[in-house]
Amino acid sequence: QIYDTAKECCTSGIFWLSKDTCLASSDVISDSGTEATGSNKFYVDWVKGQCVKDCIGPAPCGGLAQSWDPLYDSGTICCTRIPHVLGDECIFS
Repeated sequence: QIYDTAKECCTSGIFWLSKDTCLASSDVISDSGTEATGSNKFYVDWVKGQCVKDCIGPAPCGGLAQSWDPLYDSGTICCTRIPHVLGDECIFS
């Protein structure tokens, strides 16, 4: 199916990505009229094996979280999800 706008495609056609991630990947600004920046909460990046921030930029940002990624208010709380990674190694830097 062909969509008229990236927003329509991201909302209806690419349901497995969060809308902000989809729009950011399409070089489109978010619904708020600003570049998609994420929630600044933490989530586990299972590929890195570390907690990263839901944001775009330098570490500890790990890119925008997917819609299925649980978000945590702090890195400390996030690190409880991966107890085998100790201390300073838990948060992406």
